[in-house]
Amino acid sequence: MQGMLLEEDKPIVIPEDATYCAMERGGGSLLGRLLNPECQNMAHMLRMMPKIWKVYERARGMVLTKDRFQFVFDLETDIQTVLNRGSGPSMIGEWPWRDG
Repeated sequence: MQGMLLEEDKPIVIPEDATYCAMERGGGSLLGRLLNPECQNMAHMLRMMPKIWKVYERARGMVLTKDRFQFVFDLETDIQTVLNRGSGPSMIGEWPWRDG
């Protein structure tokens, strides 16, 4: 908890680029942030989460800032599956996760 960033969130500016736009492809997008970026490996998390979610090649993670990321899903059903996993905080691997 010591290294967690709990300050007020600043707005994220997402470029108007096809890479970041999931809606035109019929999928969806999930934005998030690392709670402890000094201790968490974002590159590893971006590679592992699609496997943990079992969406494999149908979701791609991108770094937006030092502590913020975006997952773009090819299919609306995949993002719904991820969002329907339950509510409340939990741990997925070494990453705290909070739905809803």
